Amino acid sequence: PAFTNTSSYWAAEAKVSLPADTNSTSPKYLIAGIRSRTQGIPGYVAAYTLDAETGEITSRLFLEETTGYGGTVGNEPSPAPWSEEYFAMGDSGENFMEVWKINGTSGLLLAHLDLPGDPVNAAWYN
Repeated sequence: PAFTNTSSYWAAEAKVSLPADTNSTSPKYLIAGIRSRTQGIPGYVAAYTLDAETGEITSRLFLEETTGYGGTVGNEPSPAPWSEEYFAMGDSGENFMEVWKINGTSGLLLAHLDLPGDPVNAAWYN
């Protein structure tokens, strides 16, 4: 409620997790990222739990600063197809890709990979 600096951020991206259980068609999480307009000011990532029957948001698990600002097209979560707790996000301004884990009520950064160019979305490959 105290956040008023909305003009410093743009283009929130949201994705639902991919059910790892083949018997389920209901995603467990909604993951959202927002990028900053200014290098040096971090973006944010948030995760919410979803009701399996209605799809409604039931709670916010976390709202965390990202390690970069996102660039012009970054901070878009890419849920992993093999586990609902994992997702990747690219930063097109600072040229890296990261893998995150929903760890209870916090976001846990697991891996950071610097890349050439402007990485945006992750494509999970098995």
